[in-house]
Amino acid sequence: MSRVLDWDITVSYQWTAGAVYGHFLGGLKEEKIFGVRCESCSTVYCPPGDVCPQCFTDMAEQTWLELEQEGEVVSFTKVMENFFGERPSDEYLAGRIKPTDYSDHPLIWPPGVPYAMALIRMKGADTAFLHLVRDEEDLKKLRIGAKVRPVWKQERSGYLLDIDQFQIIG
Repeated sequence: MSRVLDWDITVSYQWTAGAVYGHFLGGLKEEKIFGVRCESCSTVYCPPGDVCPQCFTDMAEQTWLELEQEGEVVSFTKVMENFFGERPSDEYLAGRIKPTDYSDHPLIWPPGVPYAMALIRMKGADTAFLHLVRDEEDLKKLRIGAKVRPVWKQERSGYLLDIDQFQIIG
């Protein structure tokens, strides 16, 4: 005979970003966007990883570059409807998400519609990363190749969402 038990299990853990990604995150805290150039294949990564996926070079000892505060939209998806239902209460999220400061993270719970998830390649980088475009006027102008700049949060903590969103320029 079997029996099913139903309850939440919480597992505490700590995660370290490591030297390479940690340097990138530290730059965000200072409103700087860093890329790293692999000296073996000349690819500039933003954000960087520990190892070059092209040639497997250790990225910890490669050349850091402070990139311009401008990027380009490589691809995007506009989200016009919320299919997830109402956002749970802060009390509910606080009990399940640590640190609770990030309870509005788009991968945990989507932002209010409309918004776009955009793949952004910073000027000077060869790679791109996923981020948000939320301003309704910017959403009207959003297209592949659109120039964008980061909109920084007032208080930053060394996290990708220190960039609140990207804004269309030009």
